[in-house]
Amino acid sequence: MDIRSLFGLDLDSQAQAEIADLNDTNTGFRKRDPGDFLRSFVSGIDEEALRKRTQELQTKEINRTIGKGQGILKDQAAGTGLTVDGLAYKPGSTVEEYQTNLGIQESRIKDVQTLRSMKGGENVELDPNAGSGAIRQAQGTLRDTNEDKAETKVKTEVLRQEERSDDRYFNERQDRHADRKFDRRRDDARNDLTMQLAQMDSALADKRLAYDRETRSMDKRDKMIATLMSGIGQLGGAFAL
Repeated sequence: MDIRSLFGLDLDSQAQAEIADLNDTNTGFRKRDPGDFLRSFVSGIDEEALRKRTQELQTKEINRTIGKGQGILKDQAAGTGLTVDGLAYKPGSTVEEYQTNLGIQESRIKDVQTLRSMKGGENVELDPNAGSGAIRQAQGTLRDTNEDKAETKVKTEVLRQEERSDDRYFNERQDRHADRKFDRRRDDARNDLTMQLAQMDSALADKRLAYDRETRSMDKRDKMIATLMSGIGQLGGAFAL
């Protein structure tokens, strides 16, 4: 048994306690105080080893909680023709950036699923890295094409049945078609704006949580230093015996 674990000085115990002190991108510690250097000296664990283990624990926790749906997204993306990146969190980006990317990838997958479900959608060629905007544009183009084909079919049928050209009737249908197209694009723009506002609200909430987490970590550090000093005293007594 590692005697350091009795005083919370083993690698995992120290790393777990230092998670709150990682910087926003989980690539290093924000700062090191005298208590940190004292723990390193007493335990014999250097800062680099502690940083790597702390980073591993935090990365694993982020993927377990925030990124728990990445497997579902991978399955949904299969066969759509899209390249989906960044589903697993890696140090170098903030949690907020990772959450934003997950939302973007999820939107891309939903949009391409909608496109493929449309008549003729399975034949539409897409750039593997196409964003939601390009995919929705492809939806609109395909929808217009399908409606134009339907309109042409209706006109042909009317002409066949009546054996005459009724331009006024056709123009009225064309006007209604144009009105529907305008309403649809207006609704798409409104939905895009709503999604952007929701993402902004989510980012603000995440920043408030990060501030609260940093405040709590400062109180936790003071308590750890007191516990450490007490443990060193006990250790000194043990060696004296």
